[in-house]
Order: sequence, then structure tokens, then C-alpha cells
Amino acid sequence: MQLSPKTHQKIMDLCQLCLEVFKQPLDGAAVVAAVALHADQLLSVRVFESQVHQDVNLFSWLEHQALQTEINHWLTENDINGLGNQFSTMAQQKQFIRGLIQLGLAESALSCIGRGQQRKDDNQLMLLRGLAMSAMGMPEVAAECFQTVALIATEDHQAYFYLANEYMKLGKHALALKAFDDAIACRPDLPGAWHNKGITYYQLENFEQAIPLFEKATILAPDNIGSWINLSKCYLAIKQPQTALLTLKNAIILHENHPELDKTIGIIYKQLGDDDSAIYHLNSAINKTPNEIELYQVRAEVLMKLKNYDLALADIEFLNTIEPYDSECCCLKFEALFALQRYREAESCFYFLVGINPLAYSRYEQELNTIRQHLQIPSCQKL
Repeated sequence: MQLSPKTHQKIMDLCQLCLEVFKQPLDGAAVVAAVALHADQLLSVRVFESQVHQDVNLFSWLEHQALQTEINHWLTENDINGLGNQFSTMAQQKQFIRGLIQLGLAESALSCIGRGQQRKDDNQLMLLRGLAMSAMGMPEVAAECFQTVALIATEDHQAYFYLANEYMKLGKHALALKAFDDAIACRPDLPGAWHNKGITYYQLENFEQAIPLFEKATILAPDNIGSWINLSKCYLAIKQPQTALLTLKNAIILHENHPELDKTIGIIYKQLGDDDSAIYHLNSAINKTPNEIELYQVRAEVLMKLKNYDLALADIEFLNTIEPYDSECCCLKFEALFALQRYREAESCFYFLVGINPLAYSRYEQELNTIRQHLQIPSCQKL
């Protein structure tokens, strides 16, 4: 099995990490060969058991599992784990652990920590354990780690910041806001805390509260394009598209090809009523991020305004395959079919629409009368 470029690059990055920490190279070619062989074995077992076609996501998962297994084996062989003594200093150990987490090898990072069973009094190791747990999709456990550090090291802004991020994942917005406040109290110049606190308010749809937080983040880190984009989205949410567009100019200067830019600009132009410009940017956004479903509905709405019903219907039907019971999407489909005078299909669509949204009957009463006339349905007969 030939490894993907992503996995191959991850192995090369791991070799570089080992060289930096241990001052000795790791045989990258041997690791590549071992991971490829192990992935082949995993794939053979999987195919034998399921006898079904496997997709690229499975291959990626198998490669990751194979890489993780081989790295853990290498760590054990070389006595590089929580019980080992290969680290000459604690700083060296923490550098290696952090590097593993950044490479997406959180399980191996936990092995080096000793899965939390060694040096429990070391706050930095506890923080790293929390980061590893977070990377493995275990926000509750990660939050416990960060909370432990926060209770001991009350001036450690990292503990509060990481804790707040886990609370965000858990949907505990009030606790997240409190933890961000604690992080800011320790480090008022920390742009990430201001930015993520703004994200929390944005998720709560409290855009007025989010705006000054994103503004503060842009002051502390003017090169952070995300803060400019989110600030623009807040202005867009409170119906200030001109201000939103002016705000985005800063983001365009920083990174004109950022995938979020075309999306946000397209939505802004839609709100401003500049439909041609909206379509231009929405097309560009979809080319960059074709899996972002929201974009297709926004583009369909603009295409409907431009009376380009065929293209609008193509977007709507694509959305229908993903979210067949979305009421607004069904409304758009009905309107497009009606505009195209495809009355029989519009009638069928209407039956379905009323089933999921009974209020649609009164909303489209005039259109129904037209359909009845063209299909020669008596006016007293309900569809």
C-alpha cells in the first residue's frame, strides 16, 4: 500500500522532530516501509471482514492507525515513554510531547507522559496531557486536566485558555466565558483569548458583545485574518453590510485567497443587493470549498433573484440529496419549478413541502391557483 503524501510528510516531520530533540536521525525510509506494511495488513483484515468497497477516508484512518502503532512500538523499543529515561531534561521531554501532539500523534504523546500516571505534580505535563486528550476528541477529560492546573497555578493563563476552549466544545458557554476572563486577567495581551471569547458570543448570537472582542483581537494581532473575518461576520449579522465590507479589506490585504473571504464577501454583496458580485464571489468560494453546504443555498437564493432558475434548481437539487427535509430548501425548489413552469413537478414538490411545513399552503396560495389552472384541477379540489 502506497502511503498518501500527507502521511509521508508526517513521517518526515517526525524524523525532523527526533533530530531536533534527540540529536540523532530517525530512519524515515524504514518507518515509511513499516507503516505501509502495517497499513496493508490492516486493510486486508478489514476487506476480508466486510467484503465491501473501501473509500479514501478508510485508507486515511488505516494509515493513521498503522503510523500510531509503529511509533508506539518505536517509543517502547527505545525506552521513550513515561517510564523511560531517554529524556535528558524535562524540557526535552515536553518539547517532544508537544511535537507529537502537533503531528496528530496524541496517543504516542500520552505514552511519553505515562498516561498521566507519572509526575502528576508537573503542571506543564498535565497541560500537555490535556492537549493530547483534546486532540483525541475527549473534551471532558481534557477539561479536567486543565482545571487541575488552574486550581494549582492560578496565574497560568494557558490553563484557563485551554479550559475555556474545551468548555466551548462542550457547549458550556457560561463557563467558557468565565475561563476566558480568567485568561485575560492573567494575560491581557493574549489575542487568542479575546478572539475565542468573541467566538463564544458569536455562537450565542450576541453579536454586539462579540464585536469589541474581535476588535481588541485585531489590535493585539493585526495579522490574524480570522479576527478580521469574524468581525466582518458580526457586522453582517447586525445588518451593517457596508461596515462588514470595509472590515474585510484588512483581511484581503493579509490573505486575498483565504477560503472564508469569498464566502463572506459573497454574502455581504447578497445583503447589499449586488447579485452579480455576490455570484462571482460565491462561485469562487464553492470552487475553493465545495463541501460547504451553506454556500449552495446562498447561491441558489441569489440565482433565483437573477431569474436564473435552471442553475438555481441545480444547486437546490444538490442540497436536497443531502438535506431532503430542509423546509427552506424545499420552498426554493418549489419556487424554481414554478418559475420554470414545470407545474407537475411543482405540484409533487408542494405535496412534500406541505408535509414538512403545513404553513406553506397559505404561503403559496396564489401559485397553487396557477398550478390548478394549468393542470386543469377544479378550484374546489385541494392538492
